[in-house]
Amino acid sequence: MAVPKDAATVVSALRLGWCVAEVRGRNRPDAPPGTGVEPPRTGHALPLQTERTPAELRIEAQALLIVLTAKLDLDGDGKTHASYARTLDGDAHLLATARGNGDATAAAQRWDALAELIYKFDAHIQDTLGARSDSQLCGYQLGRAMAEAYWALNPAILAGTDDSSAWWFLLSAPRCREIGRLAGRLSRYFHPYTSAAIAGSAMVWKNVAADPNWREGAVPALYQQIRRWYELTIVAEDPTTLIGPYALLRNFRMVARVVRAFWIQFVLIGLGAAALIAFADLLASPQGSSWAKGLLATAGITGFSVAGLSAKLKNQAQALLLRLRQDAYTDLIAVDITTAPPQPKAVPLVPSRRRAQVAKMARQRSITPVTPN
Repeated sequence: MAVPKDAATVVSALRLGWCVAEVRGRNRPDAPPGTGVEPPRTGHALPLQTERTPAELRIEAQALLIVLTAKLDLDGDGKTHASYARTLDGDAHLLATARGNGDATAAAQRWDALAELIYKFDAHIQDTLGARSDSQLCGYQLGRAMAEAYWALNPAILAGTDDSSAWWFLLSAPRCREIGRLAGRLSRYFHPYTSAAIAGSAMVWKNVAADPNWREGAVPALYQQIRRWYELTIVAEDPTTLIGPYALLRNFRMVARVVRAFWIQFVLIGLGAAALIAFADLLASPQGSSWAKGLLATAGITGFSVAGLSAKLKNQAQALLLRLRQDAYTDLIAVDITTAPPQPKAVPLVPSRRRAQVAKMARQRSITPVTPN
């Protein structure tokens, strides 16, 4: 599949959407932990990204926001804000200072002002990208929606509360369907299996968010899920690398399902191959009735040949195998990129059924055709 000319710009917009959600999440009063516990550092040791402190990661995200908005020419509105990103970075620094001084009132006021600024900044970005490019707007919204599933989440929200930071809003059915639709619209910018796999895993998390028992303690798994989404969309990781060795052979139920779905094609290919063998034998044999030889002569005059029939059957077989490979890999990838914890029920959902459930969701949303290189 040819890479679109604006692929780099669309991926930058996707990364910008992710960055906006992360900057807001890291500045929240109840900010999620992100990478977790910071290991001890001695002698000015250089940390990996996952070893940086929350404050360091917050500053990094704000610096990245400045770079991305300048790169996409989205930083200022030409009216009240010469640079949204730099104003945001300064306000976030003042907010961190107020929190460090223990001034709860000042911190609350600064957070409210910062949240309003981010809201206006987001509106400016969406309005500008909407007028510029649908693909860039979809990229921005997809990046933000995937990241917000974790960075905007407050798992302590009580059930029945109407809150935009609750499980049942950020991973609701409409939001998860929108994630699948946005990924589908951008399918030509990703690996052929990525869009369907993201859509399938998002719908699994919709079920997690709707079940109070299932979502209990699921926040760390959700963080791993958004990291998977980041790797597949922004880093452009090949999703087939996530499939374990011999996974297709071990999943015999999937093989049986594929055979049931395409049994007519298998039968037709088998009959065609048998007819081809019989036809070639008749052509080469000195024996045979006069009408059969006359039929062969007529076929030769009209341009029919054994080589032509063989090529046609070969092409049909290759097309069928391509479709089988697409279905099998879509199922396996959708399962392997989903990090949802096991479903806690009186009768647990056995792995084979969970695999079938995830695969079914991915197939229903598989909108990216596989084309030969």
